[in-house]
Amino acid sequence: MGLKHTRCFSSTCSKFNAVVASSFYDLKAKDIDGNLVDFSLFKKKVCLIVNINEDELIRMSKDLNILAFPSTEKEVTHEHTPPQYNVDSILRQPKEAQEDIKQVIHDTFKVMSPIHLNTINEHEVFAFLKEKAEELEKKIARHPEQFEGEDVSVIQMFTKFLVNRKGQVVARFGRDVEPDQMNVWIEQLLAEKP
Repeated sequence: MGLKHTRCFSSTCSKFNAVVASSFYDLKAKDIDGNLVDFSLFKKKVCLIVNINEDELIRMSKDLNILAFPSTEKEVTHEHTPPQYNVDSILRQPKEAQEDIKQVIHDTFKVMSPIHLNTINEHEVFAFLKEKAEELEKKIARHPEQFEGEDVSVIQMFTKFLVNRKGQVVARFGRDVEPDQMNVWIEQLLAEKP
């Protein structure tokens, strides 16, 4: 597995001495049933990764692989302050709540186990996605140095990361971007040959 050390951009960033995968396909995460999902399963597929509030589920095309990571509104904060509560107890979902989520979404998208965001214990998937999205923004910007020290925290529920068939993060969308506004991006990626 290709891993590398990264630096931290803010006090809420999880990358204090964190090891981040160098490839999307090196990542692993548990699904809502506790089964380990190896992201190599998503090779040559378009993926949309989103942090969701379990009360707000989204509908998407079944041709698109959506990996949904439940997280708490308290971890996704505009203040960028370290949480003052026990995250582990909040993220432990009662089994009934997990069953309700699974009933609603069926096979539309894959729901992962609840994870940490913007904390010292941030899940490696989001550490990777945030780093790659920041690299993408630097490439697009005329003056990449303006991003030095930029906070890359996920500051809203429903932050969405779009990954192409090559495992590259090609876009990051905020809460206000509705699924239908991403259709052009998604259709273009789905049309590309694997």
